[in-house]
Amino acid sequence: MQMSSRNPNPDTPIDLSQMGYEDVFAYFECCEAALIERTDLRPETIDKVFDAEFRSDFEQAPRKLLESWRAQQTIWTQIHNALDKADRLAKTLSPLEQQFYDTCLEHVSKAKVGSDEAAKQAAEFASWVSRGNGNPQADVVARAVAAAFEIEGRRITFGRKPSSREPSTDFGRTVQIAIEIFRPEGNDGKVADWTAPAQNAVKLVKRG
Repeated sequence: MQMSSRNPNPDTPIDLSQMGYEDVFAYFECCEAALIERTDLRPETIDKVFDAEFRSDFEQAPRKLLESWRAQQTIWTQIHNALDKADRLAKTLSPLEQQFYDTCLEHVSKAKVGSDEAAKQAAEFASWVSRGNGNPQADVVARAVAAAFEIEGRRITFGRKPSSREPSTDFGRTVQIAIEIFRPEGNDGKVADWTAPAQNAVKLVKRG
């Protein structure tokens, strides 16, 4: 299949399930060439970030992301429960022993709060991915752009021009371009809008 670096049918989402292996490979190669042509990301950064793992994530995004967040929620809940048990056991120590291990007990208490927050965040994102208005495939693209910006030491920020829905930051503009290139499907059956994926990527970076 012959493909130019400027995608045909830019308003039509890509459906990789209808393509053979060679066509899928050619499509990703075409997209990477377009990223080099249309953004100021370094070619070596693009080669590093938009790799086989990204391609797999892009193809399997809805199922894979939901499973990932649910798994994280389960793990953090288990950690929280274990810490909670440790906290309860510590209270059976004598006052003198509790005083001796005061620093350790304080760490357990803080870790329990942190694990509880992590479980809530994972649950929040699992819920978001499973909603009909989520664009998990577009989020894969935006997270890859964020990874590229991190490699190049660039600011990952979100902003929109007051008079339009156009991005006002370098990160937003790059996400917009990348989504135009990869053409992930949005919740309306069209190519996903750049806004929510860019915002979600910024949130994930801030949360670490």
